[in-house]
Amino acid sequence: MCASRKSTSNPIQSITYPISLSQYVSYWTQWDIVREVVSNALDTQTKVSITRENDNLVISDNGNGFSVDALIMGISTKPDETAIGQFGEGLKIGLLVCSRLNIDVEIYTSNLKFWNETTKIGNTDVLKICYQETGKSITGTRVVLKSWYPENEDYKDRFLFTNPQNILISTDNGNILVNPQSDIYVKGVSLASNPGFKFAYNITSNSVKMNRDRKSVNMGDLFTGIGEIWNKIEDSKLWVKFWESVKSGKHENSVYLSRHNMTNDIYATCQHTFYKVFGVKPALVEDDSEYSEIKHRGYAPIFDTIFGGQLRWFIRDFVPYASSIIEELNKQEIIWVSSHKMDNTQKDTMSTLRKVCKRYGFDSKMVRGANLSNHHARGLYNPRDGFIYIDVSCLYDLVESIGILLHEISHAVTNGNDLTDTHVQGIQSISGKIIASYSKHDF
Repeated sequence: MCASRKSTSNPIQSITYPISLSQYVSYWTQWDIVREVVSNALDTQTKVSITRENDNLVISDNGNGFSVDALIMGISTKPDETAIGQFGEGLKIGLLVCSRLNIDVEIYTSNLKFWNETTKIGNTDVLKICYQETGKSITGTRVVLKSWYPENEDYKDRFLFTNPQNILISTDNGNILVNPQSDIYVKGVSLASNPGFKFAYNITSNSVKMNRDRKSVNMGDLFTGIGEIWNKIEDSKLWVKFWESVKSGKHENSVYLSRHNMTNDIYATCQHTFYKVFGVKPALVEDDSEYSEIKHRGYAPIFDTIFGGQLRWFIRDFVPYASSIIEELNKQEIIWVSSHKMDNTQKDTMSTLRKVCKRYGFDSKMVRGANLSNHHARGLYNPRDGFIYIDVSCLYDLVESIGILLHEISHAVTNGNDLTDTHVQGIQSISGKIIASYSKHDF
């Protein structure tokens, strides 16, 4: 009859919802109730508090309150599109769950008092919300969840406004947080715990769309929202940690960064710190062969698979693919160095290399000294002219020079890419033949 909690002589009215008390959102818990009530309070964009009073949990704000219209299903009284709730159902469903869990609720707002009761439609228990004018207007809204005993959580740890000390840095699009569980918050409300990120985040932009239960989110939206935070980060130390997390396989490797949404200074910091973590001459590689070849040429190879598709696209502005680097280097003219421009040590080494070639049966005239600094290589087999070039700076080390020669002869005779099975087997075969030829005469 809605009379049990009547507080004034004013008439009591009620709204009955034809929704099953036992079956609708049967998976909701006390956390879902608190989340919905607090989210409604946060949407007022005013001061919100969660307190315990005489075995009750009290959630209050000092906003403008709400009218009876807010109790109609399908109607949302959210102030603007930045509100946490999107469906206009959270408070009503929260009250339904309270009735199922035998939690009495009293809500005071404007000059109204609301409370929950249970009634029947046929044989089914359903929610009834009663309300009446109190004769006294208050500022904001006060929600009292009764008999919320100490053993029941207050869930303060799941709201950012109760833990402002966790905010490491703030931007217009959200916050990076100090949080060992790497929680994800959306507009100040916990969404997920330890989802694989290095950092914890609070996303405040409208990029993230949650389902009605606020328990799941499209991962693409999540990576977009986190990327929008990083697009505004100026701190170089944080950027170093960001790239380290990418390198270690954390989910930061899939965030959506945007050059267009960064200032020039932030973009420069992003690029500089990338080089600090991955190397000053990075190159993206797609397989082991490219890895070995580009490393041989003095670059820092990075497998492109450690980056998500969008982040891979972003870094391509300043990190080229190894295949394109090698193609361009091979187009450059090779500056070979004649023997009369070498000193005696270099000449002696070249003489030994040519003797090694003869032992294998490779034309010794096809080995030349060269300046390969533009090619970022110590040795190079050029299939266009058939020559093997050894960088003259390496000719001071006989052992290194022989190793380079064997490496390049294998390229010439097997046509195998760097350190593939074909190339490695070629080096083994060539080395074996040369050693065997010497053994016949010298051992």
